[in-house]
Amino acid sequence: MTSVLLFFIPFLAQAADPLDLVINEIAWMGTKIEGIESKNWWRYEWLEFYNNTGNKISISGWKIELYSNDLDWTLPLEGEILAKGYFLVVSSEKIFPEYNLNYSNLSGKFKNSGQKVLLKDGEGKIVDEVNCLSGWFAGNNETKRT
Repeated sequence: MTSVLLFFIPFLAQAADPLDLVINEIAWMGTKIEGIESKNWWRYEWLEFYNNTGNKISISGWKIELYSNDLDWTLPLEGEILAKGYFLVVSSEKIFPEYNLNYSNLSGKFKNSGQKVLLKDGEGKIVDEVNCLSGWFAGNNETKRT
């Protein structure tokens, strides 16, 4: 008689395939903020991810990289994104005060002329990429609309 012993170990789903998690929106130009002078709206940059899968994804150990020609800036990521959920990284709680947010000093990190934005998993594999080295393909610096 053969017996099989199975152990159930809970784990967080990790994105294994490109585009499991995508860079959904980038406010490279900043955002209009009530009570803040318009000349300072550029300080309120943010970006949003979307989980395309039916599982939550841990992004602890992942990172965002911004490039012009060389690497401009790296943002280590922490947390998890629920299945079919969104994850916001913002420079200030003033941007979306009604949401649970993830803060980082994004102020002025996105160049108005454009950049390449890479999302890399904990192994350094590219999960998503937005290549706007020739200029952002969406967004308006005057209206601050993404």
